[in-house]
Amino acid sequence: MSLAEIEKLRDAVKALNRALDLKPHDTDILAKLGHVYLKLKFPLRAKGYFEKAIKRSPGHKKTKEGLEILKNV
Repeated sequence: MSLAEIEKLRDAVKALNRALDLKPHDTDILAKLGHVYLKLKFPLRAKGYFEKAIKRSPGHKKTKEGLEILKNV
């Protein structure tokens, strides 16, 4: 992964965290944070966001996909 890609992902984390401040129970934002942290190679942090998301919405597709990816990490 290039430095530019890492910077874009870090910017995404910042933007998603700001969005989460406004909507702390938004499952889509939580799942997106999980996926960004997977791309940044932070599986434990990703897992935390996926777990929060799955508690709020057990059938959330993107969250389930993220948890499935974590099984193989």
